[in-house]
Amino acid sequence: MMQFLNGQYMVSGLSEGFLSVLTPDIRKEIWNRIDSDAAFAQACQVNHRWRNEILAAWKDFCAERNFFADSKYWYSEGRDWTWILKSKTVKFAPGTIKSGPGCTEENGGIYEGDFLNDKKDGIGKKVYSDKSEYIGEWKNDAKHGMGTCVWPDKTSYTGEWSEDKYHGRGEKSWSNGDKYTGEWMNNRKHGYGIYVWANGDRYEGEWVDGKQTGSGKFTWISGAKYTGKFRENFREDTEAVFEWANGDKYQGSFAGNMREGYGKYVYSTGDIYSGYWTQNLRQGYATYTYHHGGLFRGIFKNDEREGPGSFTWKEGDRYDGVWTKGGRFGAGKLATNDGRIYHQYWDEGSHCNYSTAPPALYPN
Repeated sequence: MMQFLNGQYMVSGLSEGFLSVLTPDIRKEIWNRIDSDAAFAQACQVNHRWRNEILAAWKDFCAERNFFADSKYWYSEGRDWTWILKSKTVKFAPGTIKSGPGCTEENGGIYEGDFLNDKKDGIGKKVYSDKSEYIGEWKNDAKHGMGTCVWPDKTSYTGEWSEDKYHGRGEKSWSNGDKYTGEWMNNRKHGYGIYVWANGDRYEGEWVDGKQTGSGKFTWISGAKYTGKFRENFREDTEAVFEWANGDKYQGSFAGNMREGYGKYVYSTGDIYSGYWTQNLRQGYATYTYHHGGLFRGIFKNDEREGPGSFTWKEGDRYDGVWTKGGRFGAGKLATNDGRIYHQYWDEGSHCNYSTAPPALYPN
């Protein structure tokens, strides 16, 4: 068989004998009774006239043993069925230099494919001892070029490899449903790529050393969306945009995934906060424009009006005083739009919502 597979077979000078007068159906029945690769090789050697028929039967015999399970890949690489047969059946003897297609057992796994100078080189498939499988290109005993690896838990990677590592463009799908498509370097996400979590959350943008770093966009399944810069998986930018599904929108500074520094928040109601933030809370000097026309200028603390500030009604009336936990508290001055001045004392209460309606002009 080895002589035939290596193209060194010789056609016998003997007559085809009774085979020359048999009908095609009978000959096919004879070929179907051949049950070993060695017998097929011998038949091809001595039956030159019917060689094509025997080869077709031999190919069917290989198919019955599931030799062509990966043939779609092999054929796309220009390998025919006889190459697959060789990679399955040619077993190199110990101590010989492996070259050409064949198979070998190593480290508890089996490799089938091309060898060059005693190393895996070309295209081939390896089943490892942990039942993971790689099929693709090899160079100098390492996965190198295009290939696919599938692990027992159904995690898979398809793409470019370099010296046994993901390197170049590729797609990896995890058993938990997560998927990344993009660029890799030394087994880490690096360059531009898209990561989709099993729950539907999605990041598309730049990666460095396996982490979201650079410009990108993160979209949550809830409909919220962040567009800006990242640093080691954290939202870090001075001019980023965050949009909520309800229509709220923030543009400004982020640090450590939170609104931090100066930013402008436009509420779906039409209210606008322009000022400083600390860990997602309004903190520091700001202006707050209400959709009903009121305007607050002053200090926020822990997300509420706290400290000195002024409120101007759309008619032009203005109050200057002190706020505590969102409400006017203590002495204050009211200047009306017709020029009158009132000094008043307030105990408005905490957490007053000025967004639903303008605050009262005078104390109760």
